[in-house]
Amino acid sequence: MSILKKIKYLFKILSNTKFEFKFPQESKILIYDGTRTDKIILFLKNYKLKILYIRWEVLNIPCFFLALTKGKDFMINYIDLFIKYTKPKLIITFCDNDFRFLNLSKRHLGIKTLFLQNGWRSNHLDIFEEFILNNKNISNYHVDYQLVFGQAIEHEYKKYLSGNTFNFGSFLNNYLKKKYSSHKNILAYISQYETSFEKQKFKFKKKIVNFDNFFRKCDFLIINYLQYYAKKNNKNFYIIPRSNKNNYLFRKREKEYF
Repeated sequence: MSILKKIKYLFKILSNTKFEFKFPQESKILIYDGTRTDKIILFLKNYKLKILYIRWEVLNIPCFFLALTKGKDFMINYIDLFIKYTKPKLIITFCDNDFRFLNLSKRHLGIKTLFLQNGWRSNHLDIFEEFILNNKNISNYHVDYQLVFGQAIEHEYKKYLSGNTFNFGSFLNNYLKKKYSSHKNILAYISQYETSFEKQKFKFKKKIVNFDNFFRKCDFLIINYLQYYAKKNNKNFYIIPRSNKNNYLFRKREKEYF
């Protein structure tokens, strides 16, 4: 990225940023990243909380300028300074695949860390690929309390990350009210479509793989078989969309894809 593009990108981000002009106040619980904080806050409403925004929704000006003087990795400096002034006893996040969070306990001794697994995890384009490709040392990463979906993902995390794991399921799914419905003779395929995937390219077994080769071929290989099976066995075949029906553009793109 050229310097001019970097400047434009920075201005674009900061144009939507709110600013804090004093060092952050002390708080016993710090939420790392603003992602889905509304769900966490509901369960911690009796505690004094502070949020460390890492996507520039809110920028603490004193920590920002002080971080510039500390060394090469500005973001790590900013995060560490924010924590230093907040003095939390516990740091919570949904960012279970953020390496800057995964070694917080090593950088801030005496502070407990906890993550809630936010989504499915993979050996491709995700945290475990990063561990494998970059030979990251397990001794550098520790999270005191790891709330994961189940035993399979617990097994994977234990390969690379020390700490206590708990099979908690999905916090977001657990949070939703259950709705029961029964439909007979239906075979359904749950869509994993995401618009951002269409532009992605990545290495897989030393080859450059694009969206069509990795996602589309897999989807339609499975869907074609399921359609054949449903027809043969007198079942109705449906695709359950990933997109929210209220998100018109996302739903439209997903319909066009299938």
